[in-house]
Amino acid sequence: MAQGYGSTTSGQPSSGVIRTSQILVGALMMGLLMFSGVVVYLRLSGSLSTTGRGIAGGPGSGLPDATAILLIGVMTGLTVVTAIVGFLLRSVVVRVVRKKVESGETVEQPVLLLRYQTLTIARAALAEAPALLATVIVMLTGNWLVFIGTGVGMLMLLVVMPSRGKFDVFVRAATGPGGYG
Repeated sequence: MAQGYGSTTSGQPSSGVIRTSQILVGALMMGLLMFSGVVVYLRLSGSLSTTGRGIAGGPGSGLPDATAILLIGVMTGLTVVTAIVGFLLRSVVVRVVRKKVESGETVEQPVLLLRYQTLTIARAALAEAPALLATVIVMLTGNWLVFIGTGVGMLMLLVVMPSRGKFDVFVRAATGPGGYG
């Protein structure tokens, strides 16, 4: 494997690309936390209340009605599907780069960094979507247990949080033991 990773051809150090990706994933996490905080505040302050016919989960409303159950089911299914798609997406990107390397094509670090950054952004977006849906469901229903879906999304975002080590693992998987270049 090449030493030190140097700089990309555009002059931006590889650590800068990884740092930019970390900032992006961190921003998604902070946005999710802030939105969740607003929902908690609005729910606790009584600004959002489920009354009578509303989608259940509010005080004294008993079990969630069919609409809430449907929303929770959609969110749960979406969480599972996006986790699987994120995992498969990484495998596909690794396989595409690996085929290029095996065919004798030179794959330079800037290309690997771009692939890694694009993969990270896509996986982070996949992780955030069901977490946002879970928070909206809490907002609509008042069912605090649905925040479990938000927590799962946060964990998925932590899993895709980029690092130098994860980039190195990606490079080894995509290029083999010989590295790139």
